[in-house]
Amino acid sequence: MKTETLKFGDIAYLRKDTVNPKELEDAKYLGLEHINKESLSINSIGTSNDLNSNKFVFSPDDVLFGKLRPYFRKVYKPKFDGICSTDIWVVRPRDNNTCKDFLFYLMADQKFVGFANQGATGTRMPRADWNHVVEYEVKKFSHEEQTQISKILRSFDDKIELNQQMNETLEEIAKTLFKSWFIDFDPVRAKAEGKPTGLSKEISDLFPDSFEDSEFGEIPKGWKVRSLGDFYAVNKGLSYKGKFLTEHGMPMINLGCFGGNGIFLKEKIKPYSGEFKERHIISKGDIAIANTDMTQNRITLGSPIMVDEIDGNSDFLFTHHVFCLKNISEREDLKYFTYQTLLNPRFRGIAGNYATGTTVLALPKDAIEDFQVALPSKQILNAFNEIAGLNFKKSKINYEESIILFDLRDKLLPKLISGELKIPDAENLVEEAGI
Repeated sequence: MKTETLKFGDIAYLRKDTVNPKELEDAKYLGLEHINKESLSINSIGTSNDLNSNKFVFSPDDVLFGKLRPYFRKVYKPKFDGICSTDIWVVRPRDNNTCKDFLFYLMADQKFVGFANQGATGTRMPRADWNHVVEYEVKKFSHEEQTQISKILRSFDDKIELNQQMNETLEEIAKTLFKSWFIDFDPVRAKAEGKPTGLSKEISDLFPDSFEDSEFGEIPKGWKVRSLGDFYAVNKGLSYKGKFLTEHGMPMINLGCFGGNGIFLKEKIKPYSGEFKERHIISKGDIAIANTDMTQNRITLGSPIMVDEIDGNSDFLFTHHVFCLKNISEREDLKYFTYQTLLNPRFRGIAGNYATGTTVLALPKDAIEDFQVALPSKQILNAFNEIAGLNFKKSKINYEESIILFDLRDKLLPKLISGELKIPDAENLVEEAGI
């Protein structure tokens, strides 16, 4: 029996509503740089404030598909109203016979992406052709079947999103605690005023109950003013050649790995097969800092990431756009304190004053080496490390689970969209996976 099919153009149409961003006030904006490759997610959201040319309008009823270099598989289902780059298709179901989520997963199928890429025009900057993709053949499903397929695939994405939200919460807890203890000195102020600190007696007793003057300003009594250069050597990375960026090689951390706000975009790591020197290696537990101001329109100057083991790799190269902080003091208790110091707006503000350049700002090493901190006792650092380290480990577990979910979703997606895998069988797989 022949499978009944439809043309993609029978179930979807291209929405071309445009607006001048100057007519909007702080509208949400998505460019290609905001949509992640392959993962069907976004890394950030821009605003309309600094835009000039007309943009497409989208809503949660639409599917966004990056038509520039379609093989990047930049596909996203928005949950909000906004505007987007004209290099992004805004696609909507033609009628109520097509489920919105089903259309999204159909367009995320590698087979659809490959078909769009086959019809792309242009050599250096290939763009998908709508007149080509409307001819794409789609297996016909009832609306109920579309809904069931979408529900199965959405269960993976919902869990992935939940993991991301949990990680954001864990990071926010560490940031809030750092600011309270080491920027605002809340426990010390509370004790100085005879008020409860809100901490356990064991931790509260670690903090002094008064302040003293220093070149840094007023700091808790007994704390020391130190520079990061007292504890860390700041090394600049490798200026690599594109011909050595291959499918296999030493994994390299580059500017694209900095998602801002401490987010490590591990999927942006590039394999490098050229020669390199020992000083260009960054290892698990080291801190990397972006020394250039922008990557794909995201401000990254001075943004840190904590390097962790990825796919069994503990050592990585890093590009000339990246600094590596190597601990020369052998004080492991400084790791999370330093990481949160670099995440704090105070560092970003002061470091920015060191930046040089016109078109692209660059951060010199002394912006980091000269940065001063009020250093507490080792006991306080250990107490903070216990909390921040536990949160970091939880984040890693959530991230690794998400990678597994990404992989399983992308294996099920084409089989469900094509009808190769029956819906009950897919539901059983989801249940076995505990999703």
